[in-house]
This record gives sequence, C-alpha cells and structure tokens, in this order.
Amino acid sequence: MKTIFLALPVVVSLLISCGKNKHTVAYNASFCKEHVVKIDDTLTLQSESTDRFAKLKLWSGEHTVSIDGGKPQTFDVDKNGILNIAKEEFVIFPIEFTIGKQHPLLGGTLGMPNWIIIDSFAVGNERFLGQRVDKTKRDRILKAGKGTEDSELQLTEKSQLYINEAWDIGVADETPETVKEKVSKNTRNVYRKKVLEAKTFLLYSITTGTYRVAALSSFPE
Repeated sequence: MKTIFLALPVVVSLLISCGKNKHTVAYNASFCKEHVVKIDDTLTLQSESTDRFAKLKLWSGEHTVSIDGGKPQTFDVDKNGILNIAKEEFVIFPIEFTIGKQHPLLGGTLGMPNWIIIDSFAVGNERFLGQRVDKTKRDRILKAGKGTEDSELQLTEKSQLYINEAWDIGVADETPETVKEKVSKNTRNVYRKKVLEAKTFLLYSITTGTYRVAALSSFPE
C-alpha cells in the first residue's frame, strides 16, 4: 500500500503536465537592460538581444512577473502573446501582399477603416480617411476609441500586462517580402496582421504613406 500511495502523486503530476503546452512570449529586451525582470521568481529575462524585442517559451497557465524586486504581478498564458513589462501601447494592423502588378484603384484593406489616437496624433487609412481630415470633427476622433477585432487598426491598452496573439507577424518578427497561400484565380491581394509598438507604428505610417498621421489640433471642433 505504501508504494501505491507514493506513486499516485507522480501519476497525477504526469497527467497535469501532459495537458499543458508551451507558448512563445515576446518581451521588450531593451527594457531589461535597465531593469531586473523575473518570471515566477526564478527566470530572469535576458537583455543580450541585439533586437529591441526577444522571445521566450512559457508553459500555459498562471505565472508571475516582478520588476526590480517589486510586488509580483500575475498573468495567464493560454496562447502566444506579448508580456507587456514596459507598459506600452501596441498597434495591430494589416499588411497587404499583392499578386502580380497592383492596380492603383484596386488597393484595399482588411477590416473597417478607423482612426486611433497615439499621443496627440490621429492615425487612419490614407486612402479611405485621409481626404476627410478637414471635414471630420475632432470629437468624433476622440470617441473613435481603440478599435476592435473588426477594425483595420486596433490599439492595445498600456495597462494590459499580457496581450494575447491576434496577429500573424509578431513584434519580434521581420515582415516577409512574400507569403504563400492558396487563392482563387481572381484574387489580387492577401493580408497578414502585424503588431508594432505604437510609436514605431507612427514612424511606419509616415514612412510608407499608407496611413495619414494628423495632429488632433488639425481637426475642426
């Protein structure tokens, strides 16, 4: 009987472990150069990465994170995502991949075009919203919110400690030049969702010209 008693916890432990999966979690490695960040009070996040963001693997379930010896904060992992240790905003947005030569009048987007606010700037699709800046009331921009899963642009909250993956290309991943996908002969473009830090997305918008970046003060009251 004693042998059976000792074996039971091992069996139970194995069953629990079999039900768990490991997930890829991105984190701000640059933040870790100035702060000591620990996961579950045992794993110290590394800052040696030459990239701004790095990745680690965590088992599904509840975890804790502490910064500079402060009070541990709890977060749950049930899918890939971002551990937002630096309390940043992120933007999830679509990237268009064109099949063949793109016709200038056929360019589209994924989701309902919308405005989001980053710092004191409004950002929206240049083609669909850019020409309406002079006619769009400032109050409407302020009420636009942060977007939803059905919107073209979605802005996360700074206070969100763990951000579940809702994108195809992560913040720590390079955007590929091409993608593979089975499509019908009439398909002209496909989309992939990318996530970037909000301030980096501002620079991306200005550089590519895909999105209009306008100061809130430029919208009529």
